[in-house]
This record gives sequence, structure tokens and C-alpha cells, in this order.
Amino acid sequence: MNFEETSKIVSKCMQLFEPVPLPDDIERGEVGACFDTCALLALKSKGKYEYCEGMVHIIHPGQTNEWLYHAWLTDKDHKYAYDPTWLAVDDYGVERAIPGLYKGVVLPIGLVAEFMKQSGYQGIFANKHRAPDVYKKIELAVTK
Repeated sequence: MNFEETSKIVSKCMQLFEPVPLPDDIERGEVGACFDTCALLALKSKGKYEYCEGMVHIIHPGQTNEWLYHAWLTDKDHKYAYDPTWLAVDDYGVERAIPGLYKGVVLPIGLVAEFMKQSGYQGIFANKHRAPDVYKKIELAVTK
């Protein structure tokens, strides 16, 4: 998927997020369940954390140079990436932020939940054709 070409949401609203360690009040989810985990945690946070969707490039020696489609959380400042499904631990067993570049878009969680319910899929940008009416609402809400 060429993320930059998926929609005008991306071209107008994409931003970089700084990866930071997970705060104590965010539950850790399972690897591979980023979209569901982040949507559920954003809903449960009652506005403290917001749902983000985009691409992540992990910076790790020896790793291939690829961007991965992913979801994470951010706060009201839209500056930090809180990643509840990927874990980095240093040599002392202390959790660290995933070293990488997070670029994406903050999406309204109510519409994300509506999209997932109507389409039966998670990952808005990859599945926008499965619920085009809800996707259009998301696009309008984000680009206004």
C-alpha cells in the first residue's frame, strides 16, 4: 500500500510523532493487534488518548528499510506516539520507546469505531472501500 496516495486526509493531515515509553495508565496489547487495541484503548480513555493510524519505520541495525502500516495512541498535544503493541526493552529490562519514525493521522475515535463496526475490518486507510460512507465522514472530520 502506498500510504501517501491513499487519501486527502493523509496529504493534508499527516504529521510526525515522537515515540516515547508507554505511560503506566495504558494497558499493553498483543503484537499484531494494533488497530483493535488502540481503538479500544482510545475509547476507554474517554478522550485522554487519541487514535492514530499511519506508517512506522523502525530504526534498528540490520533491519530492512521498510515502512509498516500501524496504529498507536497520542495525547491531546498530538506530539508523542504511545505504542501499546510493540515493546522495546533495554539490556537492563527497562522499557524504552521503539526507535523509529511514526508518521500518521489522528482520527476521531467515534468514527473509527463506527467504521470497524460497519465494515467488520480495522485499519481505516487500507480498508476505506469497505465502508465508504463512514470513511467520507472521517475524511470530512479530519480535513475541515
